[in-house]
Amino acid sequence: MAARIWIPPYKPLRVSTQAVPGGGYLNIDASAGQFGGSVLGSLGGQVAEGAAGIATAVSEHLAFDNEAVVKAADVRLGEAEQTLLFDLQDGYLNTQGQVALTHAPAVLEAYTQAQDRELAKTADDDQRGMLQGLNERRLASFTTQVERHADTERQRWYDEAGERRIAQMQADARLHWSDDAMLRRALGTTRVEVREKAKRKGWVSPLTEAALRQHTSRILVAAIEGAVEHDPDRAQAVRTRYDKHIEAADQLALDALLSEAQTRRRVEAASAEILNATPPDGEASTPQWRLRQAEAITEPAVRAATIRRVLRADAETQARARALAEQVLARVLKDGLTDPSQTPSANG
Repeated sequence: MAARIWIPPYKPLRVSTQAVPGGGYLNIDASAGQFGGSVLGSLGGQVAEGAAGIATAVSEHLAFDNEAVVKAADVRLGEAEQTLLFDLQDGYLNTQGQVALTHAPAVLEAYTQAQDRELAKTADDDQRGMLQGLNERRLASFTTQVERHADTERQRWYDEAGERRIAQMQADARLHWSDDAMLRRALGTTRVEVREKAKRKGWVSPLTEAALRQHTSRILVAAIEGAVEHDPDRAQAVRTRYDKHIEAADQLALDALLSEAQTRRRVEAASAEILNATPPDGEASTPQWRLRQAEAITEPAVRAATIRRVLRADAETQARARALAEQVLARVLKDGLTDPSQTPSANG
């Protein structure tokens, strides 16, 4: 609704001068200024609207503030997760075997406590609610990684325990080389361990049979190697008895080992016979005579090794003789001994 308002000429206060020109009527829209009710009511409305606007702005900022707080907490939890799982020295994913299983509850508890500490820092329900949602997802992922690693390391633990037991059976077979009962126990235990591993791994039959043959052969090799140094005949008997259970490569290695042992035994016997032999009448027991006896051996390997032993024995005898002669000379020069009974002899 249009209206006219009279505005008198402007007169500055307390100034006795001519009035400022101006004044007259000013056309306005009176409805634009109508707030309804009293002036105070109108002012109250403006204040309320302003407060509502401020509250809305503050509310929007508060939501962003809460998100920033929660994001910072989530970053810290991510760092804690990385440390607990991937630290080069203490990270859980670097643990192996039984250690991984025993440490799993502790690492889960440590991560849960880290989440609880971050929740305790939240200022209100909004922050707490947002962080709780993130925590649940992080904890689920963290738990999955721990459980997956624990499952893998459990299998490693089982495998290592089985392998250590098989290794022990090999050692037993080597140490108890003369005990058939111990050999049968070692073979039975080893085959049980292989079958259990095959079941855990889901091996097909051919793979299982190959592993059984390999480990059976190794037990037999251990027993034969243990016997060969003490009783080559026993070693050869075991080799013959279990021939079909020994792998081809192991057979070749054992045959070479047994052949070497047999040769060594014949060399020892031939050397002892020559060194302890008494020459025929009229012939002195000299190094040359003993060497001729060794050279007469027909088997090349035995002949060569026996010659080396005979020569070494003669060299040792000569060395002892020289040492004794030096002792005698030293005593004579020092004490002036002339009685033969007072001088050192080879018999002490």
